[in-house]
Amino acid sequence: MKKTLILCLCLTFIKAVISKPVSNEHLQQFCWKKFEKTSINMQDGVNYRVKHLSSVNSCQGECTEYGVECEYILYLPKHSLCYVRTNRTVSPALMENVDHVVYQKINCSDEKSEKKMATIKLKTRKIVSLKGLKM
Repeated sequence: MKKTLILCLCLTFIKAVISKPVSNEHLQQFCWKKFEKTSINMQDGVNYRVKHLSSVNSCQGECTEYGVECEYILYLPKHSLCYVRTNRTVSPALMENVDHVVYQKINCSDEKSEKKMATIKLKTRKIVSLKGLKM
């Protein structure tokens, strides 16, 4: 009886683990938009997680671990402090600050499509300007 009960509990646990929805966010590649000499107004009622991390890459990794909750990080290179902003509902108020650097986590495919569109627009302008020249 005990063995059957333990087996049923184990199978139920395995089924629950397997049937959990899997987020593919960790598989998605992110790019980081950098705002130099910029800070975030931290009095906007949003939660920040503070960590002492030695590099920007560590700070970005910390943000990625929070998944979709994290979109911005504030890194203070002078003190090796990383502020992870864990609320996406409110846009941050950016302000000028020489010692701080803000990074925004963006989808790489969005950035590539923006660059592609900018390249297409530039090529179109060149073609139009060349057609205007008379020989």
